[in-house]
Amino acid sequence: MPVRKILFAVTAFVLAVAGTVVSDAAEIKVLAAAPFKAALTEEFLPKFERETGFKVAVKFDLAASLKPQIEAGEPFDVAILTPA
Repeated sequence: MPVRKILFAVTAFVLAVAGTVVSDAAEIKVLAAAPFKAALTEEFLPKFERETGFKVAVKFDLAASLKPQIEAGEPFDVAILTPA
């Protein structure tokens, strides 16, 4: 799946999450696989933060490293991972 399609899907999901978050919430926590770093930090996140007023904190790592963190209960709002 091309990165743009993935980012479109993520945008829709994050907007849905943002709509349910209390307006006082300071940030949306995202766990993302390293291959998405450039697209998220250079294009998507700055625009998203500007347009919504929400702050986004992203933890980038290998999907193989993020999966056990998620299974161990790492708190997050959105996870963007590559397929197994």
